[in-house]
Amino acid sequence: MQAAVFLLGTGDLRSDMLKQAIIVFCLLINACLVNSQTCNPNIDFEEGTFKNWVCSAGTVDTSGNLSLINTFPLTTRHTLISSLTGETDHYGLFPVSSPNGSKYCVKLGNDSANAEAERISYTFTIPPDENDYSIIYSYAVVFQEPGHKDYQQPRFTSKVVDVSTNQYIACGSFNFVAASTLPGFQLSGVASSANVFYRTWSSVTVKIVGYQGKTMRLEFTTNDCALGGHFGYAYVDLLSTCNATLITGNTYCGGTQSLTLTGPEGFASYNWFTTDFSTILGNTNTLSLKPIPPVGTGYALELIPYPGLGCTDTLYTSVEAKPDPFIFIVPDTVTGCLPTGLSVAALISPYNSTNILYKFYTDSSEATEVNAGYNIIYNSKFYIRATNPAGCTDVKPVAVQIFPAPDFVVTNPPAIAAPQTVNLQTTVNDPTKTFSFWKDSSATQQINNATAIEQSGVYYIRGTDKNGCSVIEPVKVIISSIVAMPSAFSPNADGKNDVLRLIAKGGIRQLSYFKIFDRWGHLVFSTNNAGSGWDGTFNGKAADTGTYVWMIRATDYAGTVFEKKGTVVLVR
Repeated sequence: MQAAVFLLGTGDLRSDMLKQAIIVFCLLINACLVNSQTCNPNIDFEEGTFKNWVCSAGTVDTSGNLSLINTFPLTTRHTLISSLTGETDHYGLFPVSSPNGSKYCVKLGNDSANAEAERISYTFTIPPDENDYSIIYSYAVVFQEPGHKDYQQPRFTSKVVDVSTNQYIACGSFNFVAASTLPGFQLSGVASSANVFYRTWSSVTVKIVGYQGKTMRLEFTTNDCALGGHFGYAYVDLLSTCNATLITGNTYCGGTQSLTLTGPEGFASYNWFTTDFSTILGNTNTLSLKPIPPVGTGYALELIPYPGLGCTDTLYTSVEAKPDPFIFIVPDTVTGCLPTGLSVAALISPYNSTNILYKFYTDSSEATEVNAGYNIIYNSKFYIRATNPAGCTDVKPVAVQIFPAPDFVVTNPPAIAAPQTVNLQTTVNDPTKTFSFWKDSSATQQINNATAIEQSGVYYIRGTDKNGCSVIEPVKVIISSIVAMPSAFSPNADGKNDVLRLIAKGGIRQLSYFKIFDRWGHLVFSTNNAGSGWDGTFNGKAADTGTYVWMIRATDYAGTVFEKKGTVVLVR
């Protein structure tokens, strides 16, 4: 099956409009041509263009009348969006890409709330030998109730038109007018979206019976409120299956232990039957089969739309087999830890067959899909659908257990004076955890001498509990320094005492200066970097042997300021 998502509307968002009533129609329309029907070129946007579609744009007046003219796709009002972005709707928080695997979303309209209206339409002819023709729309609607008169409200309309008579097909045409009382709508939980309501993906079947040879037109239209203060947009997906079945998961490969048949999402209810309709087998959009029935075993799926939104239709499929190997393994339970949680992608076994397409759902009916980057922070169960290139599909559940972050107390050691050292192990006391000691907050540089810290500074302790969960806490060490300088050094490139450096047991927080003068009082070296030293050169040449004077001013981590001077002998 191939699909494309087509979004109805966004534009430049005006901050003052955000404070006003907002309407967002987020429509995911899955137009599926079924039962060996003719392919309509690019009806599903899979070419990544608007080819064969007509784009229109205009306005809505205060009486609710639309004025539209045909136009090229407008960047801010007719926009193709790749489903690879993994975006979610701002208000409904559902993925903008269709769960049917479409490649593109089209955004129709904008959110500038200027009494704008947009439309996309597609014209096609039903073959003369196809008396029973079907289209399926899947949609999701999100809006903020502005409280205007009915004809002034933002709205979304979906229509199927007989071009010859300009008559609408009744079960495929409907009109959503913004209202908080619409059945199936929920209040958005997004803090900045007062009175925003949304309806998650739903579907409609349009049965076009007796129209063989007729030319038809699909129309999808959105408009702002007639007073110009509220806006709407929609995500639209049209899935053209041509000669393919709309029921997936009917094919199994070597290694498959079960099948999960899956019908289109978003209908009010479902009924699975044996092909003679003598036995009902299930009432969700999925049907699990284990053990796998014999090849050729048939099933029928009755799709029942929400009241007033489409026609009841029936899809058929049968069990098929392919020789391709299919290894799909998931653990029974996966654990994670707060505060980071666990990505759903971590639920996948590295031993699975290659080139498998995964989809992740929060429910066994696969109504709510999440992307691979979805972060799990609570105990839950997820369902993973795997599909290989041969079309073999399997669905398996994974339980996720999230443990709380461990808690432990770090006691900063008392300040000491060098050459004393600090034992970091004494700063924690919790027998229920194991501890490791690090130089950095990311725990990438482990401390080798944690029992004898010689330098002041901030160090890090990682505590790990019995569940394998870890937390990293800082510990502050203060050691009053002993600042000194060697009495001699030999810069002869033998690798020993070649550089004259400041000696500071306990560490230096700040070096104001480290200067060296020759016996005539000429400055031959100066730095304020505690890690730098004199290599015995001056102006690029080797300095003479003899006695030199050094001066330092430094502050250690205890806040003690040292000002010292002395002499050093340069020996070659």
